[in-house]
Formats: sequence, C-alpha cells, structure tokens
Amino acid sequence: MAHLDHGLRGKEGEEDAAYVQAIAAAWNIQVTAERSDVSAYRNQHKKMSLEMAAREVRYAFLNNLAHSLGASAVALGHTADDQAETVLHHVVRGTGLAGLQGMRLVSPCPVPDAGPVPLLRPLLGVSREDTEAYCKEASLEPRRDASNQSLRFTRNRLRHETIPALQRINPSVDSALRRLAKSAAKDADYLEKASAEHWQLIANTSGGRVRLRLEPLRSLHPALQARILLMAYKEATGVVEQRHTEAAMRFLDDSPGRSMQLPGGLMLSTDHRYLTIGKLAEAPPSPYPTIEGLHRLNVPGETMLPGWRVSAELVTPQGITSQPEGPWHMHLEAGLADSDLTVRAWQSGDRMQPAGMQGTKKLQDIFVDAKVPRTWRAGVPVLVSAKGIAWLVGMRVAAWALPWPESKSLLSIRFDLGGRGAP
Repeated sequence: MAHLDHGLRGKEGEEDAAYVQAIAAAWNIQVTAERSDVSAYRNQHKKMSLEMAAREVRYAFLNNLAHSLGASAVALGHTADDQAETVLHHVVRGTGLAGLQGMRLVSPCPVPDAGPVPLLRPLLGVSREDTEAYCKEASLEPRRDASNQSLRFTRNRLRHETIPALQRINPSVDSALRRLAKSAAKDADYLEKASAEHWQLIANTSGGRVRLRLEPLRSLHPALQARILLMAYKEATGVVEQRHTEAAMRFLDDSPGRSMQLPGGLMLSTDHRYLTIGKLAEAPPSPYPTIEGLHRLNVPGETMLPGWRVSAELVTPQGITSQPEGPWHMHLEAGLADSDLTVRAWQSGDRMQPAGMQGTKKLQDIFVDAKVPRTWRAGVPVLVSAKGIAWLVGMRVAAWALPWPESKSLLSIRFDLGGRGAP
C-alpha cells in the first residue's frame, strides 16, 4: 500500500496519512507513506497548474516505490465516475481519439524514463457509489478530501457543476461518456496496429532523427498519417500537442523546403522525398550582417550599409575587361540607374523571375534549393527597383535586369562585405 501527502492540506493531509497507516496495520499490509512539497515543485515549473504538478509528483512517487520494491505493477483506485470526468475534461480541453479513450485498464506510467512498471485500474468499471456502499458494509469510514469541493480546480467544476447540468439533459450522461471511452479505445487499438505496420515501410530512424517517406505517407488516410506523425514525435523524444500534429499534417500537401520548430528542441522539415523530425541543429554563425530597413543606393557612387560597401558605376561594354568577379559583382541593364534602387532583406512572400526561368519563384524556395540556413537569410541583400526584385545578391539575378546584347552601357554593381569583399 502507498500513500502520498502532497503537502497542500496541512493537518488534514497528516491525518489522512495516519488513517492509511492505521488501516494497513489493522489488515497487516505493508505501507509506505511519504510527504512531498508540490508547491515547491510547481514553482520550479512556472507554467504548470497545481493539478498537473500534484499529478507528476504523485506518479513519480508511485513509480519509484514500485521499482524499489520490485513490484510488477501499480494498482490505482480510479472509478467509473473518474473515467467519465476524465473523458469530459479531455473534450473541454480539446482532444483527439487518444483523449477520448480516457484512462485505460492498463497503461504505462506517465513519467519520463519510467521503465516497465505499468499502471492498473481494477475499479474502472465500478461506480463511486458502489465503493462507498462497500465501505459502509465493511464498517469503514472513508476520509473526505475537502479540496475536492473547491471549484478552483477544473475537475471539481466538471464534477459539481458541468456533469449535474448534463444529467438534466441525459440522466445517464456518465454512462454515455464511459461508452464513448470504450468505443474510442477500440478504434484507437485498431489504428495503432495499422500504423505500426505502415511505420515499418515508411519510417527510418537514426541518431534521434526520424525520416518519413513522403509519397507513401501522403497515400494514407489522414487518421493513419496523424498516428504515424505522433509515433515520429515519440521516437524523436519531443513533447508535442495535438495542434503540432495538425500543423505537420499541413506540411504534407505543401511544397517541399518548409520547416517548423517544435517543442523539445525539435525541427520538422520537408524536402522532395522525406519529412524529417529531429533535434534542431545549430547552423554555423552567419557570415552576413543582418540588414534592417530600406537603403537607397547612390548610382553612380558608393553606399555604405551596415557591414556592406556597395559600389555602382555605369560602364560601356568596351570598357569591361573581364566578367563579373564572382557572385557579388553583377552587370545589369543600364536603365536601372534611372530607377530608385534600394537594398533590403528578403520578406515573406517575395518573388522574382530568375534568369533562365519563364515564371517567378519564391525567394524562400531559392534559399532552400541553395541550402542557405534560415539564420543566414536575413543578411542576404535584395536589390529592388521600381519593377521588382532585380537581384538576390550573390545568388540569382532577374531575367529582365540583365543587359541586352546591343546595350551601349551597363550598370556595374559590386557588394563588398565589410569593405573586404564578400565571401
């Protein structure tokens, strides 16, 4: 037998512990009773509710005790009424099929690295009324936790306000919620087995990273897709909510090259063949200073930008002794000199028509194709004219910005990084 005083109810909590120890002694049952400081634990985890803090401390205590005793399982006292409240609680918070199952008769202990000790709930089909009737018949006087009457806690509001209100609509609503849990559990079991079969064909894991083959993943029903994505998160040891699965589902139909940061230091990304979930790799420091604001160029002349020196001059084809010196030097149509040329960083939605292409292309896709780290992109200069983006400096030039073969003059622009030439 095990009992934990959460340290929240003072003398009343101490009396509960003494009551449990007295029952154990009368029945000649070994008992372990301990006290924890749940408030202190919660203070260490600022965004955690008091209910969640108590739950985590309680399960950690039970799991550690089970391991120390060599126990094969931990039996809990949850009843059918607790099951109905749990399902309704999940519905109110927003849940999928997993949450609609409520509590399972057998489930893993919700403690990180908990080991193999499972949780058993042998009273899950027994009502709270039945357990109280048994206590009365056995001449037992159960202890009443006064905090269960407090409407400060969500579960108590569901128990004392929401469920009674629903019972006025359907007197058997608690039974209906339990049937929903059983039905959801059956469906979840089937999906879990089907997902495991597809996982073997789709997933590849290595070094804490999971790669899912996009083509077969896209061919599956969305219910299986969501399950497999959840399995991938679990494999990558990330802490993920339902909303992150939904966001990942949208990636399946988007163009490749997208990425999204997830909780637990994870990154989700796609290319033409795979959806990858793994630890967020740190990109090397950007060699380019971040460009902020809009900067008008002096044409002809020099313009000093934070970290850059830009030189612009008009030249004749006869005066050009060599081709542009690398990707940071470009010969453009001379007519651009009459336009207000500006330099800025790229913006979401930016598009250009790269030379050699008929249509336009997102700058984001150009970065992805060139494998430019996300943290570098705000430092890549974008040369803009009245007509649009003329040059993604160092990478691609617009088809319409290139000089015509018969041009009598050219606009030569060179970007030097910090006055020493760009890499």
